[in-house]
Amino acid sequence: MKKSALLLVLSVLMFLPSCMTTNTNVKNYDDLDGQEYYYAKGKQNYLFWGLLPLGKPNIQVPENEPCQIRTTTTFVDGLVSDLTIGIFSMQSVRVLTKRQQPLQVGDKVKFYAGSKDLKGTIESIKDAKKGIVRTEDGKLKKVNLMDVVKL
Repeated sequence: MKKSALLLVLSVLMFLPSCMTTNTNVKNYDDLDGQEYYYAKGKQNYLFWGLLPLGKPNIQVPENEPCQIRTTTTFVDGLVSDLTIGIFSMQSVRVLTKRQQPLQVGDKVKFYAGSKDLKGTIESIKDAKKGIVRTEDGKLKKVNLMDVVKL
């Protein structure tokens, strides 16, 4: 009984997704000072345990600016891979850069809410990471300041 339970637990653990991150710095990204924010994000899809990429993610990268490309296998990415027994898998890709001027109340910004690209004005900043933006249609949205780009 104990051996069966141990074998079952080990079998399940062997197929659980592992979360990993790979950071690729472009130019002298680590040497820059400033507030880090997400410039763009997307997904890279694969077939057959990551052996066959399905196209390339259409992600913008800042021209002539230092940035960091962060490729991550999140829990959800790993779960999708496990549920399909590895036949289909994906990774999350984010491009980070640093803003030299911190965001302030009244700044015009753009950000993503779900699949929508929204614009608005910063109404308040709660701490260095979270704030509230009034969108162009007058609605208030709580945002992560890493996801906000100054216009």
